[in-house]
Amino acid sequence: MVGRSQVTSLGLSQVSSLGPSQVSSLGPSQVSSLGPSQVSSLGPSQVSSLGPSQVNSLGPSQVSSLGPSQVNSLGPSQVNSLGPSQVSSLGPSQVSSLGPSQVNSLGPSQVNSLGPSQVSSLGPSQVSSLGPSQVNSLGPSQVSSLGPSQVSSLGPSQVNSLGPSQVTSLGPSQVSSLGPSQVSSLGPSQVTSLGPSQVNSLGPSQVSSLGPSQVTSLGPSQVSSLGPSQVNSLGPSFQDVLSVPLLASHSPSLSHTAKQAKQTNIHAAICKLSCALSIHTYVYIYITKYMSPSLCYIMVG
Repeated sequence: MVGRSQVTSLGLSQVSSLGPSQVSSLGPSQVSSLGPSQVSSLGPSQVSSLGPSQVNSLGPSQVSSLGPSQVNSLGPSQVNSLGPSQVSSLGPSQVSSLGPSQVNSLGPSQVNSLGPSQVSSLGPSQVSSLGPSQVNSLGPSQVSSLGPSQVSSLGPSQVNSLGPSQVTSLGPSQVSSLGPSQVSSLGPSQVTSLGPSQVNSLGPSQVSSLGPSQVTSLGPSQVSSLGPSQVNSLGPSFQDVLSVPLLASHSPSLSHTAKQAKQTNIHAAICKLSCALSIHTYVYIYITKYMSPSLCYIMVG
């Protein structure tokens, strides 16, 4: 059996001349003893012959020495066998060479180990191949590194899998790149997590795609950030939402002063909404005393 020292002494031409069956017969310790230049001399067919345990034995410097064609030759099971430190050692060109099935084979911990520059190097087809659990494993810095074309390639189920902190990390340009079907897939808690600048970046077609439960989840500061064109596009949605429990989250333990303060903030937001709407819009607000739900009746004529 060829020892580690013998494997290390093989020249580049000798390594590249090894057949797939010879490469697959190497033990993990022999594979890990190969130098970066030896690993980079392996052809795609040789790399694809490596078993998961052999791939897992590669060190970060060996992994980073693989060329795009070598990385692309790895099967899903081989890609899945890479540890977090191996995944994080991949360069942007290596990451972009991964096929959709390879990207989909990455586990949540592997996806989470990708750096912002690696995430930004993913193509739209790679991003769309990520499963909901993979998307949910991305950290805020990773999410914020996605470009508009990457964000727009996310499917409704992927968008819906984003946590509140991930949604908050999206920049205005990323939010504005979301399509109507993506915006309509956002849950109430996701909509609530949007900051005023994010809400303000939504286009009329995005705003009009919001459903009743999404519209009612908007807070006073979010409503206040809406521009005239955005508010006018809300017409159909608001016609369906004839009663909105604005103070449903109030606690019975709130003092009368605290209730008045919250009612004042809500009233200010609704007044701004009323001013932004067309002259034919009438806003009627009925706030019951103490802890009865507040109802905002909005009629668009």
